[in-house]
Amino acid sequence: MMLKRLFRHRRTGLGLFLALAIPASLAAQYQEPPPPAAYALENVTVVHADGREEAGVNVVVRRGFIEAMGPGIPIPPDAELLEGESLRLYPGMVDAFGAAEVEWPEVRRQGVLAWDPPRDAQGFTPNRRVADYLSGTGADGRDQRRAGIIAAGIHPDWGMASGQSATVLFRKRAETPWKLVAQPSIGLSFTFRSSRSGYPGSLFAVIAHFRQMFEDAGRYQLLMAEYRADPTGLTLPAWDPDFEALGKAASGEWPVYFQADDDEEIRRVLALADEIGFRPVLVGGEEAWQVADQLAARDIPVLVSVAFPAPREWEAPGPGDPVPGNMPGGG
Repeated sequence: MMLKRLFRHRRTGLGLFLALAIPASLAAQYQEPPPPAAYALENVTVVHADGREEAGVNVVVRRGFIEAMGPGIPIPPDAELLEGESLRLYPGMVDAFGAAEVEWPEVRRQGVLAWDPPRDAQGFTPNRRVADYLSGTGADGRDQRRAGIIAAGIHPDWGMASGQSATVLFRKRAETPWKLVAQPSIGLSFTFRSSRSGYPGSLFAVIAHFRQMFEDAGRYQLLMAEYRADPTGLTLPAWDPDFEALGKAASGEWPVYFQADDDEEIRRVLALADEIGFRPVLVGGEEAWQVADQLAARDIPVLVSVAFPAPREWEAPGPGDPVPGNMPGGG
């Protein structure tokens, strides 16, 4: 069975097939011709954010980013020139904490031992990629596109280490979910959410479990490195995809998107990152302002949700009422 959920939480594909004359000595190096260093669109019409239209614009795109844009912009000699007179370019937003339709395998909890649950019951599956479980297509992104959102970061958040985050493009003509995927693995997604099937069932246990799993992943990496260096007389360690993913996080190759809102949670993330060595990116961060100095000093990104909760109750201050921030004692 599959459990269907809506999760919150850029590179436009240009399919080009080039006929290149490659010397015989180099032909074996490529399965297909390498892409051009840059793309250039000539004489496109740009629709600006204020609705103003500008025709005859040249656009140079390099490594997925707009390098130059404007009327008469010269076309670099290393760029592949594309005809743009019939194209209209619109601005769009990238939601770093976005939403997409995902079908995730249902966790079977029947017969699970509370003191020794499997990793999927613990919510600890860092090897899984949310990109592999997307269920939406281009038609399902209609509302996102109408809101001006053209791409999003999707972060699985149903367990303590649910899996790998992804970047998706809300392409209109995507017949399959995979055609929405721009980057299938941009890092790991962590929370302090405890297991509903036994251990780790408390915050203390969750933190302890993170520590233990990273220790085990470190040992796994050492054994694999030793075997690769000289396998003589050694048994190949059993492959563990979760430890492979944790190793990329511990080495700094992948960031860890850690969902935390209140200041105490954020401090726990910073302490755990210091201890283990991963690169944290805070997701949510409702009270990140309370530790803004620490975050700025350590250059830690924060993906702040703008879906602010509604106040439980509030009354506008009347004449003579104290204003918060100007109360005695600085309260």
